[in-house]
Amino acid sequence: MSFNRMSEDQEVRHKRNRALFELQMKRRELDEAKKEKKELQEELESLTQREVELLQKIEDMRNLRLTKEMSFKSELDQLWEKADKAKREVLEKQAQVEKLKEKAAQRKQEMDKYSVYKDFLDEAVKYTQFEDTDAMVNHFEKLLSIREKLRAKETKRQEKQSQQRKTLQELEERRQLLLTQHDVEMSKLQAELDRTRAEADAWETKLNHSRQTATKQALELSRVRMATLNMYEKTGGKVGGADGVDMHDTVQQLDKIKVFILKNTEILKEYQKSLRQDDEKKQERTRTPVKGKENKA
Repeated sequence: MSFNRMSEDQEVRHKRNRALFELQMKRRELDEAKKEKKELQEELESLTQREVELLQKIEDMRNLRLTKEMSFKSELDQLWEKADKAKREVLEKQAQVEKLKEKAAQRKQEMDKYSVYKDFLDEAVKYTQFEDTDAMVNHFEKLLSIREKLRAKETKRQEKQSQQRKTLQELEERRQLLLTQHDVEMSKLQAELDRTRAEADAWETKLNHSRQTATKQALELSRVRMATLNMYEKTGGKVGGADGVDMHDTVQQLDKIKVFILKNTEILKEYQKSLRQDDEKKQERTRTPVKGKENKA
């Protein structure tokens, strides 16, 4: 209930302020109309005086027409034309004055319509910081002007904000396009990376196999070297020293073993040959007694 009462009071104050503003505007328009009316009246009086002077001049010319009618006929016609023109101007000014009177009366009626608000405002201004009603109206006019400026500023801000939204949308679309291009490029790079990893895995498998093979070969080589060194030592070969062979020089050890084998192979052949010869001699000796026994028989 209190809130509704406050809303009604605010609405009444708003209507009164609006009425005061319109009343002040009407007063200004009425003052301007009065000023314009005064100017027209002064001009009308001037034209009336001019008309009187022209009529007097026409009358004088009529008096002179008896003696100088032919010579001044042209001038008289011009004066009549000027008089008619002045009369028409006077009538037009009178019509304008009548219109201004009607307008002033209409504005006076409007002023009377808002006079109740004026009386109220004249009474209310006593309880404000303003010196008079005009000061208060000027204050409201300034507030209205400030409101219009703020509204224009807000409109510009909204337009700027709209432009910023448009620019932001364009940037977002551009960002999405760049992201799409980046995703496509990343897909290509990922596919290439997968292929590279597959090739790397294949090469790593081959490398591991090669390493395993190399390890086996190194182990076999180590065994061969140990066996060669052992065989070399068994053949009576010397290791180290001036006459010996370096224990890591497997090639020279093999050469020495080869020489040893060849040498001992020849010796073995000679020995085997000697054994065969001995066997043959034994067989010959065995055959000779048998033949002697046969002869005796």
